[in-house]
Amino acid sequence: MNLMTLLFGNYNLKVDTPTSELDNGTIRNIIILSTEWCQKNLGVNNDRENVFRLSMLEQVSGPRCYGMFDEEENKIYIFHNNCSNIRLLIQTVLHEYTHYLQPIRGTYKKLMNEYGYDDHPMEIEARNAEGYYLNVWNKIKNKI
Repeated sequence: MNLMTLLFGNYNLKVDTPTSELDNGTIRNIIILSTEWCQKNLGVNNDRENVFRLSMLEQVSGPRCYGMFDEEENKIYIFHNNCSNIRLLIQTVLHEYTHYLQPIRGTYKKLMNEYGYDDHPMEIEARNAEGYYLNVWNKIKNKI
């Protein structure tokens, strides 16, 4: 990274820049900065004993998934290879972070049986949170 990029950010990056054009370090930086924005602006889950952990992985099998929150491990997984651009990467962080904030344990599966995935109240809330992606992008783009 050159000095100008360090001082002023990478002006070539746009929210629709394909992630295939980014190196893993840049992708990781976007994910970390996005989660920091979430902590500052959406809060933290004080009912959890530990701060969440974050993992950036490539999904290699199974149904395509952008991310997931594992409530047992208190861990957010971002499958960056399935996120085609920066917008989708940030939206995935927002979505999974929302699940981290929710009272998932015991409630999620019960509601899934009642509503299914598309009408699940926790999924609706997480999808709505994805709408903050431009707020996140405008705060982090000069730090990448």
